[in-house]
Amino acid sequence: MGTLLPFKGVGTLLHALARTAPHPFHVLGDGESRSELERLAGELGIQDRVVFRGFLQGRDLEQKLAGARYAVVPSECYENLPYAAMELMIRGIPVVASNLGGLPELVRDGETGLLFPAGDAGALAERIERLWTKAELRQELGARARAFVHERAAAELHYRGIMEMYCRVSGGGLPESSSSSRCANPAAPD
Repeated sequence: MGTLLPFKGVGTLLHALARTAPHPFHVLGDGESRSELERLAGELGIQDRVVFRGFLQGRDLEQKLAGARYAVVPSECYENLPYAAMELMIRGIPVVASNLGGLPELVRDGETGLLFPAGDAGALAERIERLWTKAELRQELGARARAFVHERAAAELHYRGIMEMYCRVSGGGLPESSSSSRCANPAAPD
């Protein structure tokens, strides 16, 4: 679902998959590191079970995601608002993510997904095995992830939070209403 670049952590993911039981894994996305990652999969002996699907969108993407037991967001950079994680979580797909940047704000370890130390292939392999073998855990984490995104990251809530911040820093108090783009200025004369 993303761009295959070195800092996205897909190399760590491949090293982790080489330590897990042999089950299929699909890498969705494309980018400058794809050929290097495909070569690494071959060197690790997992090329028969790791399929690089390239960039998918629309119905093709939805079909792949509909069959996912879990997803991995192994980023090794500090992403602010990891959209891929939100897209997976809103679909009820449990996510294993690195503990960097904004990921732990969405993927709460043991609550809405599982976290692992960024770059730690052994820890990632353990989290993958746990999700692969425990259907009940996948269902629980997926349901909580979907609810979390609906409750905490809905568009209206996001907008309200941004407007509250803008109003505070502008000295205008709080927004006049939940849909208002104007700040109520308690110090302004009538």
